[in-house]
Amino acid sequence: MGETTFLANILYSIAYGIASAVATALMQLPIITIFDKEKPNIKNILRKIKWRIIFVFSSFVGLFVFIMMFFFNFAFVSSDCGKCKASCFLEQNGSVVMEAEHYTYQLPGSGNAVGITWRETTEFSGYTGDSALQALLNTNVNTELETSGPALLYVIKFQTPGRYYVYVRGLALTGDDDSIHVGLAGNVATTTNGIGLSFRLPTFSWQNESGGNLTTINVPVPGVYTFYVWMREDGTTIDKIWLSTNTNNISNDNTSPGPKESPCKFLGK
Repeated sequence: MGETTFLANILYSIAYGIASAVATALMQLPIITIFDKEKPNIKNILRKIKWRIIFVFSSFVGLFVFIMMFFFNFAFVSSDCGKCKASCFLEQNGSVVMEAEHYTYQLPGSGNAVGITWRETTEFSGYTGDSALQALLNTNVNTELETSGPALLYVIKFQTPGRYYVYVRGLALTGDDDSIHVGLAGNVATTTNGIGLSFRLPTFSWQNESGGNLTTINVPVPGVYTFYVWMREDGTTIDKIWLSTNTNNISNDNTSPGPKESPCKFLGK
């Protein structure tokens, strides 16, 4: 749901509440005039209608807020980010973990990667969460130093600024299906050496190195940023992403599932 539609629905609900409150109060007008012990003049009637409007409208607002908070996760933290694609992951204590399939948005490929998209797959054993993601169709496309491959975007709210080490869990079917590019806010971290962040095992394992160098991103100040994962070679499969301020959190080629996914906050989009 877009921001405009979301706001329009809220304004519509408030307007509906006001109209309902006024209508309810006016419907009680005959009761007020018949059973009121005070003299049924216009002043007394208006005073009683005013309090009925306030009471009915405040009750409506309370019910509306309750529904929004508990049934639509409005501004609420959720532990299941897969149920709300448009979500903001929350970094805590210098760490944020994301299941690959729980991306916020996806962008299509361009250039020689036109027609290739990230697709959910359960074909390979050992994935965590709901599934892994594979860049398909697999026709031996390689974007080399370009970021023209289809992109996965993850919106993250960082509380802790600084250098973050990028760990990605994925697998290599062959030497032609094993690499990605990553970056933050459009700034690519893996195009300086020409091979991207590459996986080395045919089973799911963690990888942090890109051309022998540790892959890092920089968060200058606290705030909301977008982390990118671009396909470099089609056929590449990824399962989980871990950004951490700690170096050597997990060794390269480690096949463990790693930490559980971080909580996320619904953006209302």
